[in-house]
Amino acid sequence: MARIIGRTEFTGKNFVIIPNSDSLDLDKWSIVVKFQLGKLDNGCFIFDKRNGQWHRNYCFGYITPEWFKHHPTDMTVGCYFFVDVGDGSQVQDEFTNGVGVTVPFVNPRVSYEACMKYDGKVLSLSVDYTGVVEFNSRELNLGSVKGNGNLVIGSMGEPHLEAFPQYGLGRFTGVIESLDISEL
Repeated sequence: MARIIGRTEFTGKNFVIIPNSDSLDLDKWSIVVKFQLGKLDNGCFIFDKRNGQWHRNYCFGYITPEWFKHHPTDMTVGCYFFVDVGDGSQVQDEFTNGVGVTVPFVNPRVSYEACMKYDGKVLSLSVDYTGVVEFNSRELNLGSVKGNGNLVIGSMGEPHLEAFPQYGLGRFTGVIESLDISEL
């Protein structure tokens, strides 16, 4: 497992770009991130690795009810943590190739640990907070999710580093205690 980042505070104005490498460009991976959200009223991308608009290798974020006003879906409106992957095909939203878990109450003083895995077929996400674990998974039929994009921590990936505030998604505000990525 490669430690990508240690304790880092994000103000909503800063982000970190990690250049692409063989340790990040993976078709099968496991990612563990420990974090605290500092701002709960807007959704955000906590990290995102993509090759342009549609080819998202992997990303993790938080969405609020504002997001649902702009993205019709059969999911219950609420606050979700989500993980998403992509193979270059166009998607409608973060759940087209993603999974989400909802937590009843998101607390900015609580540390969350999110574990996500993609084995080339099944994408899963578990979020642990104060001893409670929420889990979701789904099988996907995708091509390779590898790509040469950089990993952006604290915001949406390139080329949209500002994300889409009009859809309730912006930069991450809070603390990332650790971000570990490993190949399965």
